[in-house]
Amino acid sequence: MIVIEALFKNIFRVLLFSNLCASSNDYFILNNYTPYDESKNSIGFHLVQDDNNSKYFFNYQSWFTDNFYFDGYISQLNDGTNIIYGSNIGYKISYDFENFKEIVYSLGYFSKRFSSENIKISSLSIIQSFRFNNISSFIHFNYLFNNDTQYRSLKLNFLKSLKRDVIINFGLDYNDFTKKNNHIIGIIYKL
Repeated sequence: MIVIEALFKNIFRVLLFSNLCASSNDYFILNNYTPYDESKNSIGFHLVQDDNNSKYFFNYQSWFTDNFYFDGYISQLNDGTNIIYGSNIGYKISYDFENFKEIVYSLGYFSKRFSSENIKISSLSIIQSFRFNNISSFIHFNYLFNNDTQYRSLKLNFLKSLKRDVIINFGLDYNDFTKKNNHIIGIIYKL
């Protein structure tokens, strides 16, 4: 826990390091889960780099009830015609353990349109949340599939409120298809 506290004391260095080391691939699903207690509606911005090219994801999340949410995201690739978009719909089950308060089941869809590949992927995710020292932390177990391929992804994600209406989101995603780590960094604004 001391390591996480030290990261937040040096947040600008963490942002810079995450930005420089960020990598992604076309099989990346951005699951923008923000707990109901943190924000009922939010918009955000995530930066991910792919082979020295930046991908900017704009995302939105809304809770319909205190246990049912929807999020979506879109990104335009560098050549101006390829578009990446996706969405997730999830259901939260609350329980009362000391640090573990909820588990979320999420179904997702991802598409890369207007390109020669025309990639479409579905996902099933289980998100376990835990909280230490006012830092919301999540472990995502993701199963991604389409007609041609299937693979698994493991994601560790952290949320920390910087100000009353701003949340920083950063984490690490590993999938067994590309054998690469994806570094995630984002800013979320509570509506």
